[in-house]
Amino acid sequence: MPAKDFNLELALSGKKVITINGRPVQIVFVSKSDSSYPVLAIINPNVVNATSYQENQKEEWYTLDGKYDRTLEEHGLDLVMAPKTKKLWIRILLDSEYAALDGSMHKTSNAYSSKELLIQNQEGSQIVEVEIEI
Repeated sequence: MPAKDFNLELALSGKKVITINGRPVQIVFVSKSDSSYPVLAIINPNVVNATSYQENQKEEWYTLDGKYDRTLEEHGLDLVMAPKTKKLWIRILLDSEYAALDGSMHKTSNAYSSKELLIQNQEGSQIVEVEIEI
């Protein structure tokens, strides 16, 4: 994802921001000066006890368009708006086959908007919880 997907106005209004490599980000300050990197952000803002350097909370300065290093086309720490996610529960039928209208046989699965709906329709299937980006 290129940094052009970053929108400072949306970020300041509370929309979720991440780095290109997927780390959560919190915008904490935007300088009024003519600095090349006026946006201060905290990467991994909710981390308390990190087990690796990648997970550590750290502060970084950015350009107004979310670039970590404006001399590079793309950097893993560039900012982008987080994708919207939707949680679905899926019923996977492991050992059953169903005939399609064209006569072919195939295994099926169904997605439900709530875990309760899935459990009501479980019928010996395995429940898998997934999060899907939309």
